[in-house]
Amino acid sequence: MHLNPHGFQQHGPQQPQQQVEEGTITIHSPSPTGLRHRLRNYITVGASWNSLPEMWDFLAGECGDLTAIVDPVHPPDMPDGKRPPKGSETRLTYSEMRTSIGSMAAALIGLGLEKQDCVSVFSENSYRWLIAEQGIMKAGGCNAVRGATAPVAELRYIYGDSESVGAVVETPKLLKLLVEEGGKGLEGADGAEPRFLMVLFPGGKNGKELQESLNIPESIKVVTFSECLDKGGVLDAAPVVERSMKATLVYTSGTTGKPKGAVLTHANLLHQVSQNSFDRSEGSPMNPWVGDVFVSILPCWHIFERTAEYFTLTRGVTMGYSNVRNFKSDLKKFKPHFLIVVPRLLETIWKGVQTQLEAKSKGAQKAAGALTRVSSLRMKAARRFSGTVIRDSKPKGPEKALSAVLMGVTLPLKLAAEKLVWGKIRDGVGGRVKVVVSGGSSLPSFLEDFFEMAGVRVLVGYGLTETSPVIANRVATENTKGTTGKPVPGSEVKIADQETGQQVAVGQTGKILIRGPQVMSGYQNNPEATAAVIDKDGYFDTGDLGRFNPITGDLIVTGRAKDTIVLSNGENVEPQPLEDAISGACSLIDQVMLFGQDERFLGAIVCLNPLNMGAAGIISQEDASRYSGLLGPTPLTTGPAGTPKELADAEKEILGAPGLERAVMDQLKAVAGEERPWEQVGSVIMKFEPFTTSNGLITQTLKTKRNVVAERFSKEIDALYAAKR
Repeated sequence: MHLNPHGFQQHGPQQPQQQVEEGTITIHSPSPTGLRHRLRNYITVGASWNSLPEMWDFLAGECGDLTAIVDPVHPPDMPDGKRPPKGSETRLTYSEMRTSIGSMAAALIGLGLEKQDCVSVFSENSYRWLIAEQGIMKAGGCNAVRGATAPVAELRYIYGDSESVGAVVETPKLLKLLVEEGGKGLEGADGAEPRFLMVLFPGGKNGKELQESLNIPESIKVVTFSECLDKGGVLDAAPVVERSMKATLVYTSGTTGKPKGAVLTHANLLHQVSQNSFDRSEGSPMNPWVGDVFVSILPCWHIFERTAEYFTLTRGVTMGYSNVRNFKSDLKKFKPHFLIVVPRLLETIWKGVQTQLEAKSKGAQKAAGALTRVSSLRMKAARRFSGTVIRDSKPKGPEKALSAVLMGVTLPLKLAAEKLVWGKIRDGVGGRVKVVVSGGSSLPSFLEDFFEMAGVRVLVGYGLTETSPVIANRVATENTKGTTGKPVPGSEVKIADQETGQQVAVGQTGKILIRGPQVMSGYQNNPEATAAVIDKDGYFDTGDLGRFNPITGDLIVTGRAKDTIVLSNGENVEPQPLEDAISGACSLIDQVMLFGQDERFLGAIVCLNPLNMGAAGIISQEDASRYSGLLGPTPLTTGPAGTPKELADAEKEILGAPGLERAVMDQLKAVAGEERPWEQVGSVIMKFEPFTTSNGLITQTLKTKRNVVAERFSKEIDALYAAKR
């Protein structure tokens, strides 16, 4: 079903020049002759543009009939409020996107939006989010974005701190939570009431009905998304936008304290669009181009996902929206060429494979294990042969020759592994993925190895909200595992001594500092915080520690300076790499957070995996299934399925299992080895309920809130060390 920008079926024949079959979706596309060359040229032209929304004019002219957006999560509104047919999805071409964004901009101006006014946008992924967000920029405004499931107090804080003049919210339910009786819940600069409130998915109600049901005064205009498109009309002349103007305010995840609003300009975003790349070779098929498919799964309000969407869409791809619940089936449906993920999502895929393997016969498990070991041996030989390793010197002739021999000897078994193991894993992610980009946090080495053996090319990027976000990234032709690649063109990255601030020699560890076009202009209404991270020379202090790989020049991020645990013997422990290793090696543990500042040894809070406890014989298979059911399919993002009492009772039962603590400690001790005894976990606190967004122990981007976890379990942590004294 082809849809117009309003979500209704488009009447009249569509006349695309060509149709390209993309898995089970049909993409309307113009002939690619000459188009890819012009789009590549756009990369250069776009770098000189003044605002991000200018991309839609260009793309509508070059590939207007190409399907830009497919949103199966949000089917179209039907006339008379009827339920959409099963399998319905919203589709928009590049021409329709340009028209819709222009209409939205005109409507916003009509609602009172003025140049450089800010509008808060609180919603999850959808085509309507993208149209509203780009419409605000097109109208000359800027937006402050956050997810719809964030705490109401945080959303109100963002609205006020950003000095917003209006808000775009996902649903009437969220609007009701935000606005108190009489519409006083949202206050902008000097306590001003909103000029307007827009609801993206109003559930069949119009703006007037929403206004009356919530008793919002008439001085505040309440409208729906569809009403804006209907009334917006044609934007006669967009306000003149300069590159230095605010485009968006992106608020930090808030692992500690109140979130800070990073002010990103159009220049920041256009740098990311024009300079990022998956392969810096001219014309490489590893870069997204017309006809490719990208599946969006990460939160649209997160700057990593957001920049990825801008980057891929400007190359003429078709972007399909997905969510955690439908992701597995959407991979088969869309058969994507590109995925942008966080490590947690890759870990979920890996764990799914491990669970399937554990259900097979002992013989099948042994065969898969043997083929995996051979694949690992060959993979490491290939890295040495190509020189994509972390070392002080490049591999010499004899070592490379030995690696080549090893690769040749293991080739037959590698082909067998492809047929029996790795090919099936690639089919599980759609069968034709060119590139998976991982960012948001460090990628554990066991996941790097697994996906490389499977033939899934994973590129790692590094950056922060304050840097729009990409500072450095690996590319297809220079994909050195364990690194985050080279700095994006136009960037200056230096490693500085933590005490003196002086640049250190290549290979030495220090603070990572970045200067470049992607660095934010500062924090909203917070000059003190801005001055604390951006020095007089324009270098932004990332708060991360790192070094450059001597033989490849790639950046290696070693940890967070402020997360370092200093034991009482003076030894420093970077918790993140060790936690990543534990998550990968310890089958009984799903999540872990280390602690031990100023103590004699490390402790760990671990969240247990009931299914693997059952497989290990610690609890019965029946109990394992029951406990797993209490967690539910997506506990991290939607919360456990069980009630608090059910979870508490289950934890009591699980912790009483004979031999559990010994089994967990044995797995933990195997991770650090004997050469670094201070990295051994000396004692453990075991939990059944995981760290989730609903219990406030992880952020919406699935990062552990270390200070919150430490405070939540402070009594148990104190008791743990008191018992050892």
